[in-house]
Amino acid sequence: MMPGQDNSGAAYAPDQIPLFKRPADEGGTLLLSSRRRIMAVAKRRFARFSFDGTTMAGIARAAGVPFGALLAQFPDKLTLLMAVFDEGWESINLRLADIVITAVSAKDAALSMSAVMTRVLERDEDLARLLLFEGRRLHPDSGEIMVSKGYRCFTELCAEIAARGQRDGSFTKACHPRVIASMLVGAMENLQQDRLIAEQSGVSGPYEGGKIGSAVEVLVSSLRPGSP
Repeated sequence: MMPGQDNSGAAYAPDQIPLFKRPADEGGTLLLSSRRRIMAVAKRRFARFSFDGTTMAGIARAAGVPFGALLAQFPDKLTLLMAVFDEGWESINLRLADIVITAVSAKDAALSMSAVMTRVLERDEDLARLLLFEGRRLHPDSGEIMVSKGYRCFTELCAEIAARGQRDGSFTKACHPRVIASMLVGAMENLQQDRLIAEQSGVSGPYEGGKIGSAVEVLVSSLRPGSP
C-alpha cells in the first residue's frame, strides 16, 4: 500500500488520514453476497413467474441491490437465466460424474443417474420447473437456441454412458451413442414434466412411489442388444 492510499486503493491527503479503513476483501465479499441474493431471487422468480413474466428491475428490488449493480454482473435477463441453470447443474453433474466412474455397467450408471435426477427434481421444485420448462430459449438477436453449459455437460455424460454401454453390452449398436443418450434424456425429461403437471392437477399417482424409475428401467432394458 502506497503512502496516501487506504487499503482499498483510494487516495487521500496526508493530513486526511481516514478514521475507518475498508477491509481489503470487503468489496469481494459484498459482491459475492449480492450475487448470491440475485441468483436466489432470480431462480425463484423465473420458476414461479416464468422467464417472460420476470423483470430485471423486479429481481433487483427483491434482492435489495441497485439496478446498476445487477446489470454490472448480469447484463441481460438471458445471461442471468443461464447463470442460474449452470449453478443448478453444477452440483448435479458432480454427482453424476461420480456415478459414471464408479458404476459397474452402463446400465447401472443410467439407472443411478435417473434416480439421482428424480430425487433432485422432487426435492427442489423451483429447479425442476426451470430445467424442465425454461431450459431452451431462442436468443432474441441471433435466433440461436440457447442451452446452458451445465446442460451440455449433462448430455455429454449421458453420451459417454451410451458409448460405454455399447462396449459392455448394455446397449445396442444399432443407434449412435448420442441418439441413445437423447432417448434416455428425453424420456426422463418427459416423465418429470408430466409428473409436475400431474401434481399441479392433483393426479400424481401414476408417477409416485418409484414408478418413474421403473419406467426408465423398462426403457434401458429395451435398448440392450437383441431387443425388439
